[in-house]
Amino acid sequence: MNKVVLIGRLTATPVCNQTKVNNVNICQFSIAVNRKFKDSNGNKVTDFIDCVAWKQQAEFIGNYLTQGQLVSIIGTLQIERYQRQDGTYQKKYQVIVEEIQSLGSNNNLPKEEKPKDIYVPVVPDDIDKLGSNEDYIIAAPDPFMED
Repeated sequence: MNKVVLIGRLTATPVCNQTKVNNVNICQFSIAVNRKFKDSNGNKVTDFIDCVAWKQQAEFIGNYLTQGQLVSIIGTLQIERYQRQDGTYQKKYQVIVEEIQSLGSNNNLPKEEKPKDIYVPVVPDDIDKLGSNEDYIIAAPDPFMED
């Protein structure tokens, strides 16, 4: 089993782009995760962990997360081994994000930089049949209901 669970702070604003093929969202960032112990001088020990998110997670990160925010991440550890130009081998460790959640508020951001609530209504094709009663809640149609 390959499962990683992390809680840490974004070390910088994530770098988000789209792939050249298929325009898939991708976001690269790192988080600082404190260890439970201190070093011999009494200083906190912190690991800086590179992460990569794809698709919806990348879009969420790009739209809502900034440097310093506390996040929780669930993902998998990926290790890439490559040969450098000098002939030596190098390993790159990164977490592939499966789930990410912001654990802190955005109260420290200026008002114009705070993310806005997103509401995308899903309206069934036969909305006209519902009538004009304001008590209806418009939601996604049930895929198991017969027409």
